[in-house]
Amino acid sequence: MTDPTSRTRRHRISRKAVAGVLSAGLIAAVSACASAAPAVRADCTPEWTFPTVRDGVISVAAVNNPPMINIDPNSSDAEGLEVDILEGFADAACLPLKFNRVTGAAAVAAMSGGKMDIGAGGWGITEERGETIGQLDEPTVFNPPAILSNKGISTIAEMDGVKIGVEGGSLYQEKLEAEFGKDNVSSYQTVDAAVQDMVVGRIQAAYGDSTQLAQAAAANGLDVKTDLHLQKSDPKFEELTKMTLVNLPFTKSNTQLGAALNQYVSGLRESGALTSILLRWGLTEGNATGEF
Repeated sequence: MTDPTSRTRRHRISRKAVAGVLSAGLIAAVSACASAAPAVRADCTPEWTFPTVRDGVISVAAVNNPPMINIDPNSSDAEGLEVDILEGFADAACLPLKFNRVTGAAAVAAMSGGKMDIGAGGWGITEERGETIGQLDEPTVFNPPAILSNKGISTIAEMDGVKIGVEGGSLYQEKLEAEFGKDNVSSYQTVDAAVQDMVVGRIQAAYGDSTQLAQAAAANGLDVKTDLHLQKSDPKFEELTKMTLVNLPFTKSNTQLGAALNQYVSGLRESGALTSILLRWGLTEGNATGEF
């Protein structure tokens, strides 16, 4: 198995992968007319073979979500812990990667419609998603929910009666609205936008996956150690305190790709390389093991 942390990799896929901003309706057209991907060394022997949407290229539907993946549409840079994982996987398969920046809804449509091979961007494993897209047998990241607040709010009970921010369309939006009422929950296009509103006092707390909130907190000058509060499983708030099991979804009908990706991620976990990747991107050993 290719070690993504090795400096002597057989074929290094640049982090400066092409990242086009796509809508669901444009994915097929862009896939058909995209520029040629970087060539793979002729002496590369793949560990697996599987079909891809575009011959000889692994197409990734990427939802911008640092530190999982961060795509700069201006410079076409793509980086993040999921980029590291996918680069190693692509190396082992002797195929180049092409990242395509999409919205969450477009990514699901692309994978379920067979227009993209793999999804990236912190996708949680859910029964509902499993009906339309393939999901890994084991998560790449264990991501507990958290409260971020510069007003001292550290528990779900303490959020009662205050204004709460959440990323729109996330696993938490409907659950927060059901618990506290829609009038008390503000949805945002990004977690970063919610945190910015908290900094200026429009909301008193933000709720979401801990990795996203930690990244946004640091970017906006908050103290992660004092303002970020992980939420453990609580039977009183069962739906809100479920840990997100992050994975790299794929086109469900492409069972060969799914088997190869499962094998690769399992090998990373067993070798300790997955933990190393997560630590390099500011996560903890708990994010690799699920023990916090």
